[in-house]
Amino acid sequence: MTPQALIATVVSEQRDALIRDEVRAGQSRERLETAIVQAIRRYGASIDEMSAASGLRPDEIHALLAEMPPASVDLASLTGMR
Repeated sequence: MTPQALIATVVSEQRDALIRDEVRAGQSRERLETAIVQAIRRYGASIDEMSAASGLRPDEIHALLAEMPPASVDLASLTGMR
């Protein structure tokens, strides 16, 4: 394998790893957002509590509440307890 081919292979592998990481991050973000919405809707947590716990701003949480339909999963499912 030529040095150029080796470099191209390494770059391609790094690109693939980055894509996988971004997909996992997106899935984690989605679980976090779902957990926040469920905590507020089902369990009575306040927006301020969820803001402090998650690091999201209250306006971001308001936007999540406005855009997310009620989910069929609960917090136990999101944490892997079910």
